[in-house]
Amino acid sequence: MADNEEVAKAATTRNKSQFLNVTSWNFAMQGGQQVVSLLVGILLAAILGPEAFGLAAIAYVYVSLIEVVQRQGLGLAIVQRKSLDKAHLDSGFWLILAVSLTLTGLGIALSGWWANLNNQPLLQPLIVLLSLIVPASGLSIVQEAYLRRQLKMRSLTIRTLVAVVVGGLAGLVAALA
Repeated sequence: MADNEEVAKAATTRNKSQFLNVTSWNFAMQGGQQVVSLLVGILLAAILGPEAFGLAAIAYVYVSLIEVVQRQGLGLAIVQRKSLDKAHLDSGFWLILAVSLTLTGLGIALSGWWANLNNQPLLQPLIVLLSLIVPASGLSIVQEAYLRRQLKMRSLTIRTLVAVVVGGLAGLVAALA
């Protein structure tokens, strides 16, 4: 009986440790994304000025709405599925890529409408350019969900923060150009 209690106690300690580890890395990822986004936003506002920054913000909201639709469902299904094999991951990847490309096309097709709605004709080419983010981010959804499923939050956090920093730097370089 004492052996069973020791095993249960060890398992509980291991679960608490794993929970704290996953939670800490998730906090670091979310906080890091927010800090980098805030800094990049402040720098972009300073570089672009109010009018150009406002246009970029309106275009970004439009593309972000497309990404919200893109990210619904399949990533969570991969995380929560009881049994998961390579075929599920492959199917999910190709399905998300197809949805991403379809949403990109739809977003580009409706970009003129959004530009007219905002009385900003310069918004349309900006939306077309930013819409390329949608398929690029779609390529990572299955991989991100798989890392979450395996509770590999350290790896996911590092990859996410590197991507956010590189993306932010690319945006700053484009703004300077």
